[in-house]
Amino acid sequence: MVSFLKSFAGVTDLSPDARVQVFRSFFSAPGEFDNLSVDAYVVITERCVVFCDTLLCPEDMRLVCEALSDDVMKGKQLLVIYSHADWDHVWGTHYLLERYTPVIIGHEHCRTRLLSVEEKRLLHEYQENFAVFRPVVLVPPAITFRDGLNIYGGDLTLELFSAPGHQMDQIAGWIPEIQLLLAFDALEYPLPGIGAPELVLDMFRTLERFRELQPTCVLCSHGNMASPLLIEQNSRYLREIESRSRALLARQLVSEDEMAEPAQLIGYSYAEATGVVREQIDHVYYEYTHAENIRCMLRWLLSMAT
Repeated sequence: MVSFLKSFAGVTDLSPDARVQVFRSFFSAPGEFDNLSVDAYVVITERCVVFCDTLLCPEDMRLVCEALSDDVMKGKQLLVIYSHADWDHVWGTHYLLERYTPVIIGHEHCRTRLLSVEEKRLLHEYQENFAVFRPVVLVPPAITFRDGLNIYGGDLTLELFSAPGHQMDQIAGWIPEIQLLLAFDALEYPLPGIGAPELVLDMFRTLERFRELQPTCVLCSHGNMASPLLIEQNSRYLREIESRSRALLARQLVSEDEMAEPAQLIGYSYAEATGVVREQIDHVYYEYTHAENIRCMLRWLLSMAT
């Protein structure tokens, strides 16, 4: 078994409204993860309680439920929303199923991913290495949608919509009454991640949709940020990669072998891309993500040229 550090906390300084509560799980393992943190949200309305993602493991959701006041869930419909199927967002669900009867909702491709052999293999690997994941059970959504789905809670409305780019099954949530955008992994600090070359254009379209909403507050799953300025920051970063990649391809063709050092190839280092990072983050992960973003952009541009 691999040694690790695991912790959990409620976050009180991000949400603009007491009806939207933020909870954070931390995980660190030498050589595997460094300062990984992920946020989930509980949206408490007159008619229902909506768990927006279920964090890393069932123990996280036990702590979330304990943090809620005793009467919060009484007499209300319980819903679980999956932002996407990445492991750090959906592995805590089993705790809720053992004690309540929530309806689980997600993108149709999220269900496909959670039923796949690849996800089962990933869970088995984690369970072999980390005891904290042994109680995890993969739970796919029971209700799926492709483009959008609205939840009418009485005092608050949660408008769910497809927001691909980070992953094909990535969704976001908009609460119009308080102009709050739940971006999950569609936005990220210090930089976002593109899931595949074919998702580059989707990522730009998602960011434009976020911009058109004109939110007063934005919550994302990583980075401890709530500022709408993150939309522009993520957009500028990706446009800079696009600009430098186009400039490179105007001068020369690029082979797969030459993409081994993509930041050097287009002259856009990780240090330049991130600047001064104010939070403690996993720099190994984000440097890898920066390299992958450049590779995705180059492959997308090359595919457009053929």
